[in-house]
This record gives sequence, C-alpha cells and structure tokens, in this order.
Amino acid sequence: MVGNLRIEWVNHAGFILRGEDTVILCDPWLTGPVFNNGWEQLVPTDLTLHDFSNVTHIWFSHEHPDHFHPPSLKKLMPLLDKGVKVLFQKTLDKRLVDYFSRQGVPVEEIPSGEKRSISPTAHVTIGKNGIEDSWALFEIGGVRILNLNDCLFSRRAEITALAKQLGKVDVLLSHFSYAEKIGNNEDTALRERTAQYYMELRRRSEGILR
Repeated sequence: MVGNLRIEWVNHAGFILRGEDTVILCDPWLTGPVFNNGWEQLVPTDLTLHDFSNVTHIWFSHEHPDHFHPPSLKKLMPLLDKGVKVLFQKTLDKRLVDYFSRQGVPVEEIPSGEKRSISPTAHVTIGKNGIEDSWALFEIGGVRILNLNDCLFSRRAEITALAKQLGKVDVLLSHFSYAEKIGNNEDTALRERTAQYYMELRRRSEGILR
C-alpha cells in the first residue's frame, strides 16, 4: 500500500494498480511459454480471473510476448467485453490497436510525453523508449508510480532528463536484470556480470527519480 493505492504483483512484469475509482493492469503474462518456448515463468500465477474483475484499464508497454501475450488476453476476454479500455503508446503501424479493434475492444492511444486523464482521480503519461518500448507514469489518487519495465537508460544524462521531465515519483517499477540473450549456455559468468550491470543501473535510476 502507498497512501490509498494498492500495488499487487501478478507475474513477471505484470502488476495491478488499485486506486479508488481506477484499477490498472500492466503487462499481463499469466501463463504459458513465450519466445518459441524459450521462456517460462519462475513461479505460477496465483491470481484467478476473479482477481481481475474490477480492472478498468490495461496498459501494455510494448509488443514482446512476455508483456503483450494474446493467450493470456483470451483468458481475460470476459473483462474486456465489460468495457475495459486498453492504454498504449501511439504508433505508426497500429498493430496492437488493430488487434483489439477487430475484437471490439476500445484502445486509447497516447502520444509520447502527453499527460492524459483516464478517470476523475487518475492520469497517465506514456513515453517512447528505443524502437518499440515505452514507460508510463501513473498518477492515481495523488500517488505517482513510474513503470519503466524493459526501458533502457544506460547513461545518467538520460535518466536525469526523464526526472526533469516527470519530477519525483513515489514508486519506481523496473526490470532488475537483462531481457535479452547473453552468451551461450556455458557463459554463466558473463550473464552474472550483465545482471549486476543492469541492477546497478536500476539503483542509479532510483536515486535520481525518487
């Protein structure tokens, strides 16, 4: 709990932000393998469909299947049929928008850097990062949650610029390691060094943004 906001972990990069009149589900990958059966979740998802029953919005950071996972969305379709709105960065190809449009699910496209009101007590700002990724600043009931997910800010100047743009945040959500293939099976030391590198980047980001 942060103020009147409850943050609930779903699995992998998935979270539920539960505010007074806004409940946002972020990057739901509930079950099953991704990346051609190359990735599995470390632990099963404990939540049931009932735990998502009051969700008002779903935000996807990008289209990688561990964040935008169509099999998980099929499980959540009863919620989507009840008017849940999808939040996504504005893109040129509109593939995700078209995917949901074919199923009659409303999508709110938000241009990079634009602050958008999504309820009487909640706002969201989405920012593009790299080729396809995005971050989101959720302001719910006076609590500011910045979800960086897989966004990469490898230089201090980049994260400092983001802090100047957004101001201080109350909660920072980000990946804690790397999300890419590093070396071959026997290259354990290389993967450990890479993980330490990204964890140090996270610590630096926390010090600047909070």
